[in-house]
Amino acid sequence: MQMESLPTCKLNLDIFHAILAHTEQRDASKLMQTCRVLYGVGARYVLIPGVKISTKNIVSFVLFMKAEEDTERRQALRSLTICPDLESGEPSVEAARGLNDLFLAMQAVSSLRWLSIGPAEIWLSLHSGLTSSIASLTSLEELVITSGGKNTIELLENMQSALISVHVEFDEEDGDDDINNNTAGADGDNDDGNNGGDGPDFIRLFKRSQDTLDIVAVYHPGHTSSEGPVYPKVDDLSVGDPFAPVTTDYVRAFPNLTSLTMYSSSNTELERDEYEDHRAENQEQQVARGSWSSLTSFAGSIHILYLLGLTCHVPTVRLDLYGPRPYPPMLQAVLSDTRPTEISLELDGACRILDDGFAAALCAARDYQIDILHIDITVCCEDVSMHIAPILDAALAIVMALKPTLFGLHVSTSCMNTVYCPHEDLGQTCPAALYKEGNSPAFPFELSLAALDVAATERCFRSFVPTLEKIYIETVLRRRCA
Repeated sequence: MQMESLPTCKLNLDIFHAILAHTEQRDASKLMQTCRVLYGVGARYVLIPGVKISTKNIVSFVLFMKAEEDTERRQALRSLTICPDLESGEPSVEAARGLNDLFLAMQAVSSLRWLSIGPAEIWLSLHSGLTSSIASLTSLEELVITSGGKNTIELLENMQSALISVHVEFDEEDGDDDINNNTAGADGDNDDGNNGGDGPDFIRLFKRSQDTLDIVAVYHPGHTSSEGPVYPKVDDLSVGDPFAPVTTDYVRAFPNLTSLTMYSSSNTELERDEYEDHRAENQEQQVARGSWSSLTSFAGSIHILYLLGLTCHVPTVRLDLYGPRPYPPMLQAVLSDTRPTEISLELDGACRILDDGFAAALCAARDYQIDILHIDITVCCEDVSMHIAPILDAALAIVMALKPTLFGLHVSTSCMNTVYCPHEDLGQTCPAALYKEGNSPAFPFELSLAALDVAATERCFRSFVPTLEKIYIETVLRRRCA
């Protein structure tokens, strides 16, 4: 008995395109596996939204991209993220070779706008031509690089694309002489006698995009120099772990900056007297050469802002007050420097706000009005036996003194009872140990926070501070890791 042939779909291709255009990327990929027609027309609908590919799938993805003789697939790919795969381990030589072939094939017809690659230094070291093949792309607008090193520097220095946004994270352990030599100043010397700042001078790395860059983010850079390209369009700059930043180097290179973010995880390696000397030198140079007139916001570590010694008005300042430094004097100094009207403070511990020096620094007499005040408290193990009432009393006293129009208070217990405790690193007993040993379901601070009547507290603040137009008090009762 002869079997009847299956009916053939007679739908017009336009209908397939209409279906795929309204289909999620994952579903479109599944539809491509159902028939040859959908496999042929579906590729662009999978590629256009952007592709995130892990290490283990690189080879098959490259074969897919090069399967067709025409260039439609390569033209459809606008965004590519290459991310590490924890299960399959580090990238392979075969995968790096495949990536190199793909980027070479894309150079003439590429519409790739976004590229994210990590760990970049491992990828670039696995194939000698990969650095050049990526650098030769001319269509990129946004570039994200993680775990960079000396090969990454070569890539950035030779980029042919006119980038609009760049995000580069250098490995701290790669801060060696090889990196320094690639980006040393005109005199070939960027060592000021300390052990920090061994990364590259990032200001020199993006000179091929100096007329197009809008956003720059760099982590673990080295010393900057007083010479090099100027980036007139950059208005948003983020620098992570800068060592002893020289303010006028940044002002010269990014003259029209509106937003500056500088965080540090190490409080730098400067001693206290070096802090004062570096700050004084930064202020003297700004007096002589000028500072920003365009800067509207700063976010970052208080000791970094203290080192910068800004001599310009910054309307919005967001600071984290983490670590053991003497913050009250620093806080008073940076507020005097920047004269902000909006302040956000992140405190690592409820006890910070109870410090008389903290309140005095924040409420010191000044010739400008602070209109907006946000305080974000991350409760730590030292606070386990405290109660929320004195925290609220201290906050109310500050608000009564400042008379802002908006006040926000955020209190979170997400870091209480975490596995890591800085006291234990110093051979001391964790303040939360007593409660941990007793297997208490909640610390005293958590119990008092749970019992807080937020609405009544907000009404209390309004009654004492008539200038308040808006107030919010938020609490987070959640431990991140017990």
